[in-house]
Amino acid sequence: MHPPAAFIIGLLALLAAPVHATSPCEQGTYSTNGMQPCIQCPSGTYQPFIIATSCIQAPPGMYVSGSGSTGTRPCPAGTFSGLGASSCSTCPEGSFSGSAASSCTPCPEGAFSQAGSASCTAVPPGYYADADGNEYPCPVNTFNTGSALSCSPCPTGTISASGSSSCTSVPPGYYISTDGSELPCPSGTYGLGGSSGCTDCPAGTYQSGTGASSCTAIDPGYTASSDGTSQLSCGQGFYSSGGTSGCTICPAGSSCADDANSEPAPCAPGTYSSDLGAQACASCAAGFFVDYSGATTCCQCCSGFSSSSGQAQCTSLVSSTATCTTTNNQCPSVGGPVPSGVIYRRAKPQRTTCPQGQKSCPVYGLQAGKVKGYECVDVESDLESCGGCVSSDSSPGRRDGDGGRDCSAIPNVDAVECRAGACLITKCATGYILSRDGQTCISVFSEQP
Repeated sequence: MHPPAAFIIGLLALLAAPVHATSPCEQGTYSTNGMQPCIQCPSGTYQPFIIATSCIQAPPGMYVSGSGSTGTRPCPAGTFSGLGASSCSTCPEGSFSGSAASSCTPCPEGAFSQAGSASCTAVPPGYYADADGNEYPCPVNTFNTGSALSCSPCPTGTISASGSSSCTSVPPGYYISTDGSELPCPSGTYGLGGSSGCTDCPAGTYQSGTGASSCTAIDPGYTASSDGTSQLSCGQGFYSSGGTSGCTICPAGSSCADDANSEPAPCAPGTYSSDLGAQACASCAAGFFVDYSGATTCCQCCSGFSSSSGQAQCTSLVSSTATCTTTNNQCPSVGGPVPSGVIYRRAKPQRTTCPQGQKSCPVYGLQAGKVKGYECVDVESDLESCGGCVSSDSSPGRRDGDGGRDCSAIPNVDAVECRAGACLITKCATGYILSRDGQTCISVFSEQP
């Protein structure tokens, strides 16, 4: 290092001065001519040479703490200084410095430091740091890849455990609850995963388990429960083809005998059903027939023909070649003065003369349709002949042509009485309810008009 010009000038002046001249300024001091009396260099400055006329400012990154200094000291790591500093300043949080630094360097993204740090500390993936530099795991359903000081919320439809560096998609059959927990979809619902949540099983399907990603189609003969968690049999008188939202009442001309019917069974020839929801087809009465399937009523035998009950055809009483059949499911013309099948009534017994308020009604023998006599009946209160006489071939529980009705034969009834010539149903069997007109008991699945 070469001496400064001031030092050289001062030295020459000293050599040229008389012997009685004053002494030169020592290191760490100065004067206007470099000679005594001298002044100590103030803090923040220094002078390493003698005969100095000024002091030198401490350069950036260095400092001079006291007066009269002959040199500088470097700022320690974690501090910094500017020109002419008498002390070093501490680097703030989030920055660092090495030795003799003139400024502090910010920590890179994903790293942190406390005040006065010589280096920064990287936050590990799945963690975050507070202002004091303490590390904590990311909470549930948040994440940090290690490139940030804080944790970020998981995107919609994804989840994470505590201390996670990434989030995962919600699996099928599960959803995220309000508290952020991953829970299985309840029975009666399904989930496709992600942000879809859980959805009620659509009509015609059900799901009895939990955590399902799909629903199961309803089996034929069944319907889904109201909450979609199970399938229930349609019951007698109803049917379903499967995968449908409900059960259908059996149409007239067919029957549904089982608890789980996939389709109605058409009534066989010789039988019929005239009502909806029949559990069995009724046999045609004697003197009547039906020769096709799915009949809703029976045809009366032609004149000169007869039949026993449950027959698909009538037998001619006069000719083996004569026929009595339906045409396009239409009954034939009966013909003749006396309907076929009731010829035996030509020799029927005489009616009985009855007291006031009673009616003479036929009494039938063991042979179907054969009248063996008459009896007086109070049709205003008689349970089996309520409102009028009832013939042996009348449909069970239905009003006869004479106006009578056998109350005891009404299907699906537990309690009934005859009042003022009308059947009064007071209780239906289990699974049945009273119809709107109060005349029959219908299944709880029926839709009343």
